[in-house]
Amino acid sequence: MRLTLRTRTALSATSLVLALVGATGWWQYRRLSDEYVKLMREQQQALTDNAATDLDFKLGMYLAVLTRAAHQVDAKTFADPAMQQRFLADGDLRAMFDGASLVTPDGTMIATDPPNGRRPNVAERDYFRRVRDTAEPAISQPLRSKTRDQPAVVMAAPVTAPDGRLVGVVSAVLNLQNPNVLGNLSRASVGQGGYYVIVTRGNAPVIVMHPDATLLLTSAAPGASAALHATEADLVTHATIRLADWDLRVVMPAGTAYAPLEQAKKALLLQLLGLGSGCAVLIWLATAWLMRPFAALGTAIRSLRRSPDSPVKLDLATKDERGDLAREFDALMTELREQRLAMATVTDASPLGLFRCDTDGRLSYVNDAYLAIHGLARKDAAEGWLTLVREDIREQVRKEWVRLVNAPAPVNTVRRLHRLDGSNVLVSVRSRAVLVDGRVAGHVGTLLDITESTRAERALRTLTEIFTLSTDFVVQIDTKGRLTYMNPAARRRTGVAPDAPVEHLTLADFFPPRTLERLLTEAASTAIAEGVWVGESQVWNAEHHEFPASH
Repeated sequence: MRLTLRTRTALSATSLVLALVGATGWWQYRRLSDEYVKLMREQQQALTDNAATDLDFKLGMYLAVLTRAAHQVDAKTFADPAMQQRFLADGDLRAMFDGASLVTPDGTMIATDPPNGRRPNVAERDYFRRVRDTAEPAISQPLRSKTRDQPAVVMAAPVTAPDGRLVGVVSAVLNLQNPNVLGNLSRASVGQGGYYVIVTRGNAPVIVMHPDATLLLTSAAPGASAALHATEADLVTHATIRLADWDLRVVMPAGTAYAPLEQAKKALLLQLLGLGSGCAVLIWLATAWLMRPFAALGTAIRSLRRSPDSPVKLDLATKDERGDLAREFDALMTELREQRLAMATVTDASPLGLFRCDTDGRLSYVNDAYLAIHGLARKDAAEGWLTLVREDIREQVRKEWVRLVNAPAPVNTVRRLHRLDGSNVLVSVRSRAVLVDGRVAGHVGTLLDITESTRAERALRTLTEIFTLSTDFVVQIDTKGRLTYMNPAARRRTGVAPDAPVEHLTLADFFPPRTLERLLTEAASTAIAEGVWVGESQVWNAEHHEFPASH
């Protein structure tokens, strides 16, 4: 579809207005969105810090209760099963933990609540070794419990004798899937779709708490971040739970966090669309009114374009933009006519045959040299050259020519023609495609009569072949005594390889000093004076031995 000038002007002006307003609006949107994201992050970070502090306090309280309970145990308790069960039935432990156990210094669980009839050994557990070695309470990293084979966190406190000797360890379990201090946090929501996640710190972080229970105890390393069900666009804040050395994260999905920004962006786009539509209509009306004077000039120009030599009346006297444009157009057409005439004169005077043909292979222009080379009259220029091709191949040549002038590739070929006067001529044809909007509209090219030059080249090749096959020594030397050519016979006799370069060799490499002096004095002066010198001399062969030669 062709757009008019007034439509393009309206669209351009509208685009500029929209670009300016849009750039301003977008800058404001980016500034406000950055402030919004900063505020959201600060608020979410405050929530994360409070949640981490609260969980840290609760874990400390749980550990304090367990430590106080451990102070109520002594060596007699570890020796008496009845005392063990009474201790494990303590109301505080059952209310706060999902299970408790008594562990001997060698790591054997001698009593558990609830009882399961098993006596597993936890000596290899990191939390047990820390309690045993430091006699200080400890919180384990997330692990799979040996009593129930479920994801859990274990708290442990030492039981010591009055002399400081370790009597045993009291441990309590928080099942990560139960509604306890950790499980409740995993079920808590933050806004619409936000949630809490706890992972361990260090080089190989592990998920301690997550709303998706299937992810518990799995890797939380950067390479496995997809397992956390979070994307790079989500808003994530961090805080440290110092007592357990864990990382608490609050994850807010991007769709929820940035929903107000998306709504503001849509509203901005709708406003820009309305503004652009209004501007386009108003500017189009204003442009149509302003460009009325150019309509008449456009009609005159179209008429002149259809028939360049036809008289077209232009308003050259008007003192507005229409008159300026009309005067410039009239001057341009005058210059084009002069250039066309000058070009026609140059091409007609060229010794090269010049031509232009359409995609049907017909010649739409030829100069005088083209006609002279073919021996044709101008009335026969369109396809007359085909009559000079042998009749048995004429149709084949015509089809090949049509194929060539319809292709964008250049043409470079040699053709033999039989002119009407009975002579034969060999011509070189070169042409290039005329491309209009990427489409081949024909070819323009040159024609050169190469009959004589071809004969000269053939004679030169014959002379070269004679030199090559001759048993005489044929050598060419420049004015400085350097060799430029040696035929095969001379190379064989003097030991120069058939394909070796000779430009670095001189007369001194092949003649004894006395012969060289004679050639430079007697032979050179005689040849210059009389045109030729004939004589005998000594030449070095391949073994650097002298042999007589006739020059």
